[in-house]
Amino acid sequence: MNGSGVDILNQNPKQVVLTYGNGVLTETVTDLVTRAMFNTSYQVDIPSKVVPGPSNLFYVGFTGGTGGLAAVQDVLTWSFEQEGTN
Repeated sequence: MNGSGVDILNQNPKQVVLTYGNGVLTETVTDLVTRAMFNTSYQVDIPSKVVPGPSNLFYVGFTGGTGGLAAVQDVLTWSFEQEGTN
């Protein structure tokens, strides 16, 4: 995020949008106070990483780690939308 103006160490709320399609995961982080934005993309085959169960059911959610230090993360809103069959 260097040079983008997004500072993940400040207390400003951030909006994070992840979009996946055709093997590309796109990440956009916006500081909702300064409006600074960071955008990047990764080549990743998510379906090959997911081990489907008998009903092809999978879970989406959050996890976090601090490496032994204290940190607070608040998820203020969250949504999941599935488009197509990518």
